[in-house]
Amino acid sequence: MSAASLDLLSTDTRRKLLDDDADLMGTIEVARLLVVSRQRVLLLAKRGDFPAPLVVLSMGNVWRGVNSRAWAASRAARDPR
Repeated sequence: MSAASLDLLSTDTRRKLLDDDADLMGTIEVARLLVVSRQRVLLLAKRGDFPAPLVVLSMGNVWRGVNSRAWAASRAARDPR
């Protein structure tokens, strides 16, 4: 993300995105993790058990990678293929 783009974000959003421990994933990265389509991720995101996005930007949702991977692991444990 460019410095100019960061200037457009609120201080709180900027702080969340620049956190040193931030392992961030957008819709495409979550889709690859779950081996589903981007559209499926957007449907899953509406479920109560799916992690809430860290921030919602005009380009889409941004999740913490650790939360997405934990959800994926819990899903795999419930539904072994």
